Amino acid sequence: MLAAKARLLFDEAKRKRTREAAQRGEGSNDDLFISGASRRKLIDEIRSSLKSYLRLINPPQSASLHKEAGKDEGLWDLVSLHRELAKWAVGEAFEKRSRESADTDRGTALETETPVVAGPASPVPVSVASRQSAPLKSSVNHQKAALEEARRSVPAFRLDRRKAQRKASSKPLFSVIAADYLALRETARGKGDKDVKIARARLDLFIKLIGDHPVDTYNGTDLQAFVELMQYWPGDSKERDPTASPLSVIENNCDLHLRPLALKTLKEGYVSVVKSASRARLTDYDYQDPFGGVAIRYPATAASPVSAEPLSAKRISAIFQIGVESGVMHYAMLPLLGHLTGRRLGLLVHLTGNDFREKFPHVWVAQSSGIMKINDHWKRVPIKTDSSMTFFVLHHLLCEIDFVDWAVRQKEGLRGNLCNITR
Repeated sequence: MLAAKARLLFDEAKRKRTREAAQRGEGSNDDLFISGASRRKLIDEIRSSLKSYLRLINPPQSASLHKEAGKDEGLWDLVSLHRELAKWAVGEAFEKRSRESADTDRGTALETETPVVAGPASPVPVSVASRQSAPLKSSVNHQKAALEEARRSVPAFRLDRRKAQRKASSKPLFSVIAADYLALRETARGKGDKDVKIARARLDLFIKLIGDHPVDTYNGTDLQAFVELMQYWPGDSKERDPTASPLSVIENNCDLHLRPLALKTLKEGYVSVVKSASRARLTDYDYQDPFGGVAIRYPATAASPVSAEPLSAKRISAIFQIGVESGVMHYAMLPLLGHLTGRRLGLLVHLTGNDFREKFPHVWVAQSSGIMKINDHWKRVPIKTDSSMTFFVLHHLLCEIDFVDWAVRQKEGLRGNLCNITR
């Protein structure tokens, strides 16, 4: 904090002396403000200001001093803003240098402090005890002006959005809207669905980092702040400390010693679910989409998607060979079925004989019914997208080798046999 304050003081001194030089017609000179006879005077002025500032941000444990400082109610708000700027804007490395600088300057200040006078009250430095209310307020106003200038230079998305000023609202909190959104997804996909659990964890993370506010008080800055923090979120869940808070996990990886999230995961896994949840009850509660039309800038450290490449003929032949050598029909046919249809494994292993039918003469198709009966209980087929519910045409080779006839004869048994392959 002292280092940041020193920078502001030197900048102000430079501007002041540049203006004075311009008035005298001396032109611009970057070194003018610390050269010549004014050098000693400038250093004394800044040292004096820093000592006074040190007493404000780190006062002695004295009731009298706290009472004196309490004359201006904005004093401690000023200190809080300093700490917030140090945490969110300056960065971890700067905080470390600031602490080292503060320790050094504190020692110097204690060595050169004015004598302490004893009295009926607690010992208070003479310079503090004799300070009048007006100079204190003037100093605080000067500090506020300097901090306001520094605050304007810090982007809003790099500040703590949990404490950001927001408009008054009677709309439900984001957590309420998110709970409704998850409940609707669970109804559509089935209770205990893995994707719903993942979405719930990601929405909880957004609330912890950005805060739980009325849904219509969010804006694009909140979403950009979320992305700004998530650029340090470890991509591998096994590398995240389950006992640490989300902010601690992020701070621990500020140097990116752990691989961050990929761009596709950040966009479609985290940002997308926040957008979807925020607009889940637009009509019911009559509010506008808080993130509609927002343009997000993603960090360069988020790896771009890599195009998938098909398996080589050699690799495919090896997979077929392993299935054939097993001597089991299901082991031999599942790789071929997947290769010729291009459908997901989760869909293929749940097909039954009833799912095969001749849609046109000599044209066989397969189409999942969407639900299945397991252990006397009906459950939803674990499909990834709704497009998996449409029928797909079976390659004529599957008819030529009599796979289709064999599958139809299996009826319900086909599903159980194919499922055993993946276990």
